Amino acid sequence: MSWPMHVTISEGVQSALINAATLVELDAAVYRPVYEPIAHKLAEIEQKRTSESQVGAEVVVEGMDRLWLLYRDRLNRANAVERQYHAAYDRLPWWVRPGPKLLNSDGEMHGPVSDLPAIQNLAPPAHTGTSRLLRPSREDLEAYWRHSIMGTDGERPLADALKNLEARLQKARAEEDRVGLGRLDGALDRAVEELCEAKWQILDLAPITGPIAAAQFLIDCIHEPLPGATPEATPEIETSIQRLRKLAPYLSGQLASDVALYLRNLSKPYSREGCDIFRQED
Repeated sequence: MSWPMHVTISEGVQSALINAATLVELDAAVYRPVYEPIAHKLAEIEQKRTSESQVGAEVVVEGMDRLWLLYRDRLNRANAVERQYHAAYDRLPWWVRPGPKLLNSDGEMHGPVSDLPAIQNLAPPAHTGTSRLLRPSREDLEAYWRHSIMGTDGERPLADALKNLEARLQKARAEEDRVGLGRLDGALDRAVEELCEAKWQILDLAPITGPIAAAQFLIDCIHEPLPGATPEATPEIETSIQRLRKLAPYLSGQLASDVALYLRNLSKPYSREGCDIFRQED
């Protein structure tokens, strides 16, 4: 049986032909003319595939570098807005901030925390062991008068109590506007949304190269610990920290600087804003 010196074989069957050739004893003079064109073609395909893979990886890494700078900028922006938000919150009067709903006979606040404004200058109840509503809601006031579960203590009728509640809510909103809390609340929502968008663009990158893996590990480390916690005391990120240590010598640019900064600050607790690693050495 003779074989043509030049054959055209689809790439999909090349591997099967080569495997078959190892199982069948063919005369060298017959087999070689068929095998050599196939081997040459396979070498060209593999070289092209390797070249395309390398170019693709370089493009992905370059894209990751840009995304990291975007993520870093948005993280700093979100932290800056959050600091402004907390500073504005701290300027609110005590009665506007959330707090316990009840006031006991010793003048101490207790009970579940409510976001509603408190009644200023509320006197403690006269009877020991009883409490008064300090931050009542509309439902609380209606139940109070309907069931009389708290005693009267000389309170005005329900209509007056509801009118006073609405007046407190208006004053609380005015205080929030005065310190800019409403504006900052919207700005913080937008900053966090933009940060999450940049974060997931990096987490979804593929194929995984050393820099991409380092960026993904660092993002995990940045967002996992709670404010007041130290990274080294957070078991959930122990593996990511170990991998960052191994990858650090092979990184470059801003990502290398940020990984090094993070690893130098493992014993420092996060601030109230959380994950503000780029300000820990200020």
